[in-house]
Amino acid sequence: MTGSSAASGGGKAGVAASIVEAGKPSRTEIPASPPMAGATGSEDHVSDMMGRLRLTHAETEAVVLDDGIDDISVHSKWALVGKVLSPSTLHISTISAALRPAWGNPRGLLLNPAGDNTFVEEFGTKADMDRVLDGPPWVVGKRAVLLQGFDTDLKPQDMIFNKLWLWVRIINLPFGYMHQKWGKTIARSFCSDGCVPVVDCAADGRCWGSYMRVRVEVDVDKPLRRGVTVFSQRRKMTDWFNLQYEDLPHFCFSCGILGHTSTECKYPGERDAEGKLPYSADRLCAPDEKKKEESRGKVV
Repeated sequence: MTGSSAASGGGKAGVAASIVEAGKPSRTEIPASPPMAGATGSEDHVSDMMGRLRLTHAETEAVVLDDGIDDISVHSKWALVGKVLSPSTLHISTISAALRPAWGNPRGLLLNPAGDNTFVEEFGTKADMDRVLDGPPWVVGKRAVLLQGFDTDLKPQDMIFNKLWLWVRIINLPFGYMHQKWGKTIARSFCSDGCVPVVDCAADGRCWGSYMRVRVEVDVDKPLRRGVTVFSQRRKMTDWFNLQYEDLPHFCFSCGILGHTSTECKYPGERDAEGKLPYSADRLCAPDEKKKEESRGKVV
């Protein structure tokens, strides 16, 4: 799975001096700070912030870190950053107690806090890390756990957690559409930008059963898709196909967004004649059955 990244850097040469001149807290000339490697767009943000704060002479003096020498290993090379999608703050011990057994208690696993519901998990092997990344949506008390790659240049508060990989069933497709090619084409319409869908199919690309399984990355800030509209150029017909999600974490029956429930929603939905909310569980949640009963062979 893929994660969002944000670069951070130090100030440019001369930034401190120009800020003091703009704010005029002191008439003392400030020597220029040494240029920082990799510092680009973030410098404008730092410069703007320093100007608004009207920093003193002492506050503008930069601490120079000789971090070009890679002699300090802050974290292992097999690490991820995770966040529990929950409106309430959870202790790291609660998160660890849920995820460690779910991940099979891998040897060498360490979970360390990195902010509210955010944590860094270090693995003893790359195989364990990849297995967690490729696994079904992980949860802490039915609350989704969002994962992305670890980068030492990232700041915890700058990280954006808004993607989650899910297995989705496309229900009742015509036999002619039950192929890897059409599955990927259809799945791209309801997965996040840049996502490469994975289709559960046989070696020859064909799929069998009453539904097609696709693994996609969804945007948790948007409502779950309840179905997909498909137009056939050959038949000149438009069809609607329902979508169902496997092992779906907590989501809102009113607005269809992951991370909160309908009782916590700021925008309660209107119930239909049957008393159901727009994104009710019986519409979106796949039946809890053995996923291999209608096995298509292998995942491609």
